[in-house]
Amino acid sequence: MNEQDSRPMESVIDQAVEEVEGEEVTVAELLEIFSDRGFGPILIALGLLAISPIGAIPTVPSLLALVIILVSTQMVFGRKYPWVPERLKRQGFHVDRVQRLRDRGQGWIRRVDWLFTRRMQWATVDAARRAAAMLCVGLAMLMIPLELVPFAVFLPGTAILLFGLALTARDGFFMLLATALTVTTFVLAIDWLS
Repeated sequence: MNEQDSRPMESVIDQAVEEVEGEEVTVAELLEIFSDRGFGPILIALGLLAISPIGAIPTVPSLLALVIILVSTQMVFGRKYPWVPERLKRQGFHVDRVQRLRDRGQGWIRRVDWLFTRRMQWATVDAARRAAAMLCVGLAMLMIPLELVPFAVFLPGTAILLFGLALTARDGFFMLLATALTVTTFVLAIDWLS
């Protein structure tokens, strides 16, 4: 097992720091470095927001859902990395700042990394990633009516978070786990909303 397989999350972040040329890195460069993994961190962030106390604030789940639909739809249509406005693409960060952020989060990332490995590769191929993106669109659409049910957004938010982790680590087991949670979420939502 190589280093990238044994610590997939940490290796993605290390790659972002190591491949930067010069003293500044732009959002566009980071998106290119992450390539198709760039969707994963975005879904992780949106999933975390959905399951956090912020996700319980009225209208926030609907706004998050719209962003998730925008990001996931790009995956469905096979974009290599997420589209972001040109102005945001040009936004730059000093490499030292990126390294400091990595160093601060390294302990947490290493603790999480033991959960992940590159396994069940058939569940992370391009067709599987597109299927996961379609499920994320469905979960996001479900978040809008579930906003009316207290704490119900937690389930689709968790499934989206798991898809983000699976895409970032390229871990087929977590892809299947997220799919199972998605099915459970849809079954429960039909009951809650009927």
